[in-house]
Amino acid sequence: TKGSETPAFGYLNMYRHYWGSYNNDKGNPTDVQNSYGALTCTMHGLNLFLDDVNGTDPQICYTDEGRYYQTEDAVRAYIESHLASGRQIGVDFLSVDLGQNDSSGYCNCRNCMKVYSEEKSNSGAVVRFANRISEAMVDEGYAGLYYKIFAYANSNVPPAKADPNEWIHVTFCTDFNCSNHKADGSECAQDYISAPSTAYPSNSNNEDYDRWLRGWCEKTDSVYVWFYALDQALLQYTTLYNMYDDFRHFYELGVDGIFYQCQFDGLGIQRVQHQMLAQLQWNMDMTEEEWDSFLCRILESEFGDGWEYIREYIEIWERAQDMMPCWHCWGGGYYSMGRFSFNYVEANFDTCVELFDNAIHEANSAAQQSRAEALSCPMYYQGCMSSYYRAEARGDTERMQVISDRYAHMVELLHKNGFDPAGAGIYTVD
Repeated sequence: TKGSETPAFGYLNMYRHYWGSYNNDKGNPTDVQNSYGALTCTMHGLNLFLDDVNGTDPQICYTDEGRYYQTEDAVRAYIESHLASGRQIGVDFLSVDLGQNDSSGYCNCRNCMKVYSEEKSNSGAVVRFANRISEAMVDEGYAGLYYKIFAYANSNVPPAKADPNEWIHVTFCTDFNCSNHKADGSECAQDYISAPSTAYPSNSNNEDYDRWLRGWCEKTDSVYVWFYALDQALLQYTTLYNMYDDFRHFYELGVDGIFYQCQFDGLGIQRVQHQMLAQLQWNMDMTEEEWDSFLCRILESEFGDGWEYIREYIEIWERAQDMMPCWHCWGGGYYSMGRFSFNYVEANFDTCVELFDNAIHEANSAAQQSRAEALSCPMYYQGCMSSYYRAEARGDTERMQVISDRYAHMVELLHKNGFDPAGAGIYTVD
């Protein structure tokens, strides 16, 4: 056994949920437990300083002097209130969140447009604004705090001229990245047009995201990646086989922290992915063979003696995705052509049903059986999607009945394992 006493990333946050692997203080440590003193990732914090701004509103005018001084006064009051409560900068008070609103709408006034033009990116206005506030606070004697901003939703592109100063901390979000290919962009289809540098990145692929992230890492050592791999209810996808390359790539670029929004409502393979990333955090130099061996151990722990059937299913699932072009983590925009090959899923539907029957039968505990049953539900859904209407078009009523029975079985498994098939998004009872 090998490993490190120093984590690969100074900050690692895996999306916590009732079904997750780390639904405890390991996944959400207190300030006392967090002995490394890591900063949290940026959230949409700017609106907390502005009474007339909601977190989902369009962005403020970053060149408006009134807005600047309003924010500066609010930040100063925020800092003073924390100090008055007994907190100490650099000990239990580490940062101020100036993260942009959850919106891609940036101000189009003449002054803002001039800055965007000079900086070749909307992020230039954000960086200039945050630099100015942080420098003002340092001048007033509040040195030691970081000021967190996003590279996100129309500000992913780094500024051409402005450099974040030593007090600025950037969280780069893969908000419309391609989830079907590796993060370094090497596998993305060449027939997708790269987004212009100031465009909303819904039509960009991982070549763009990699170029933008490299640009931020060249400007500052204080970069986190907010990595999206979102739960999709009964239309699950997996990024499991890209993880080894993706997070080693981020590490080699000098990324200092990861917020892994591979969230989990119970129907996918995210519990396994969480545990694999936790292993990489302490053993980044593991070989691909060691990675594969650890994956087998985790699958056995999660699913019991039938784990090899689950492994075989995951490989079929991955191949069905690999046959498709780019699609992004939200499933819309320019990447809405489908996440898996209907032909391949239809051709392997019977095989996958048999694999899950065997895996469920060989589970060693009720928890392992429940996980296998829950994972089978997306398999049934995708199989039925891919084959029912084709059978109808052929007039194959016998096959239609088989598929209908499988769909009914899936609904029974959902009910059995605490899901409401008629609920919004098929969420868990939790």
